[in-house]
Amino acid sequence: PPSRSKRAPPLPSPPRGARAKLAISPRGSERGLARALVCRWPPTRLISEVPPAEQPARQTDSKMPSRRSTSTASAAAVAVAALASRGQTALAACPENRAPYMDEASPFGWPLTPNEWEFAHPECWAEKYATCAGTRQSPMDLGLSMTAAECAPKKAEGADTGVLATKANYKILAGKPRVAVSKYMRSVAVSGDFGSILLKDGAGHDIEYEAVQAHLTAGAMHSSEGYQADAELMVVHKPKGAHDGTANSVVVSMRFVQNGNASSELFTQLGFPAAGGMEPPEGATWEATSSVDLQNAMSAAMQGDWYSYSGSVPVPPCTENVHYILLKSEQPVAETQVSMLKAALSKHAGGYLKRPAAPRATGGVCREIQQSSLVVPQPPATCNEGTLKTAACWQSTCGKSPVDIEPTKADRSLGMLRASDLIHYNPTDHATVMPSTYSLDVTGNFGHLMLHGRVFEATKISIKAMSQHTFNGTRFAGELLVEHTLFGDDLGHSSDAEHGAHGHRRLTEEMHGSDGHDGHGPHRVMLSVPLRLGRENALLRELGLGVEAHKQAIRHGNSYNVDTEVDLAAGLAPSTSQQWYWYSGGLTTPGSCPAWGVKWMVFEIPLEVSLSQLNALALPVSGIDSTIMPQPIDETTIVASNLPEQELALGSPGCSSGSAQSPIDIVSSAVSKVGSESFLAKASWKPIRGLRLANTGHSLGFVSNQMGYATIIGPNGFPKFYQVTSVALRMPSEHLIDGKQYPAELQITHKNQKTVL
Repeated sequence: PPSRSKRAPPLPSPPRGARAKLAISPRGSERGLARALVCRWPPTRLISEVPPAEQPARQTDSKMPSRRSTSTASAAAVAVAALASRGQTALAACPENRAPYMDEASPFGWPLTPNEWEFAHPECWAEKYATCAGTRQSPMDLGLSMTAAECAPKKAEGADTGVLATKANYKILAGKPRVAVSKYMRSVAVSGDFGSILLKDGAGHDIEYEAVQAHLTAGAMHSSEGYQADAELMVVHKPKGAHDGTANSVVVSMRFVQNGNASSELFTQLGFPAAGGMEPPEGATWEATSSVDLQNAMSAAMQGDWYSYSGSVPVPPCTENVHYILLKSEQPVAETQVSMLKAALSKHAGGYLKRPAAPRATGGVCREIQQSSLVVPQPPATCNEGTLKTAACWQSTCGKSPVDIEPTKADRSLGMLRASDLIHYNPTDHATVMPSTYSLDVTGNFGHLMLHGRVFEATKISIKAMSQHTFNGTRFAGELLVEHTLFGDDLGHSSDAEHGAHGHRRLTEEMHGSDGHDGHGPHRVMLSVPLRLGRENALLRELGLGVEAHKQAIRHGNSYNVDTEVDLAAGLAPSTSQQWYWYSGGLTTPGSCPAWGVKWMVFEIPLEVSLSQLNALALPVSGIDSTIMPQPIDETTIVASNLPEQELALGSPGCSSGSAQSPIDIVSSAVSKVGSESFLAKASWKPIRGLRLANTGHSLGFVSNQMGYATIIGPNGFPKFYQVTSVALRMPSEHLIDGKQYPAELQITHKNQKTVL
């Protein structure tokens, strides 16, 4: 083009300490260096806000510095200059206590967008969103003049200039569609059916991507050797047939430069005419001035070459699953149009400055750029110590849950069974709320499920932002889970080696692990209810979500006790009285598959939850980063409103064939006396008040972790501590002594713990 976007004016000289830092920094550490310089050398003004009179004159191509003479060191200069442009606030602390989520939907498919970050502090993003420190981040400085052979853009085999135009089948979005300012992307966006583009997967097979959103921003996201165009159009695509682009997306990008009196018809269509005044729209949404024609707007640029690379969502959580296609040809736009766009973003999105473009070479490694390639690779997640807590980098997952449920394909041959006939929940006013890494967990005795004659006790409720299960591809703002375990699982299991003389059972040293790797248990049934944005939820209010006093406790990882009655049955009734689905899957948190699997009851009708309640979930890992993509499943294994009895068959050894079953008849004459100590001498029990008795249908008792512990000397001579977890009175007695059954039996259950209260 005859003119170029303005370059940044010269920065003031850094202090001597910063120069010394630059001189001694090893090659390849440009990105870390840039951060160091920003922290020590903050210019007083943002580069993009320097008054026009102080900005250098535009330069034509003939006056531009030779790109061939630029070395990899230019990437460092780009990073320093870009980060320094945020320098006036760089010394401030990273933002804290921000609400975790905004109710703006993500262009990549999430129903909410993360909010614990600021554009002014990109150096802080990775503290909350670990992937933002990944190696495939966007936007990127293309660094096209890097001289190293491995840094040269790789020309696709058989690629022809202009072939992309033959693969794009974009169409006009008719009428006057709504234009909305995106605070999340700092762009103006239009959603709709814009047509599609035909690309290829890594094996060379055709794959169609549907264009679902168009985002226009100023200035450009991407740069090259520090040169930044005046604006950029990003067309977001999802795979055809997919509900959204959460798993992978394609962004086709076209840049604009101010060029004399030339104007952009696309800007005009979106409400930014070349001669229409400088005032931004009053509201954050408005009608387009006409239909929106991407085909016409992009056809000229698509006749040329393009660059492509594997990148990321350009804002937190920075997920590295976006493939970028950057059209090489820049299109003209009027200065007034860019100014109006900037004014709209400043008024409704908080500004127009965005994340600095990442240098292409970091640590001596050059990111690959393809030239004129139609291939969309699917590289694996780049995982490191910082990202191991994100779902994409979990080292061990079951791979069977969650799933996408298509109700029309579920098996209905068993007939319809009402969930209310299976659910037996009781109100309780004794529950403890504890934030975990991925969810807010509530423990207590909430009742049980009765499934084909087997009791599964409800002992934990978990709430997380972003639903893991989806219905026909639709993801909800959150998900509530109730975890049930088979009655008796908490007593543990023992092997033949754990039996003493005459077959009497003795206390095991440790309980089996909770992941069920031994093949016996635990036997879990998870009840899942989706949560959608709406009014405040009464059940979550009972659990403390929305209560101001508990917000900081959750944020700082502290537990609290619920001081009001929790009525789980009433709270879930709007959902549990409706359609539900059964399938056998696995865990949705890190860990291997339990031998018995995990059985799921997934309800279709969501409960309402307010944004304020979801924003109480200020947990270490965000709902997006802790959500696994739906796993493939045989559709015939999803059963509508019923459960196959064979799926509840317990693993070996079964109740009828096991050699270590309880209860037993103790034959006193066969007991070998090996000591003379009193058990009470080993018990460190203590009195407590305020307990609530519960009739579970098979016992009268309570759950508490405050009653103390017992000390048992292990085989190695060291003490083992067993904390009291529950007390139950059973009538009549379960154990017999010399064939006699007693009127009652008090069972004080202890669990081996590393530390005890």
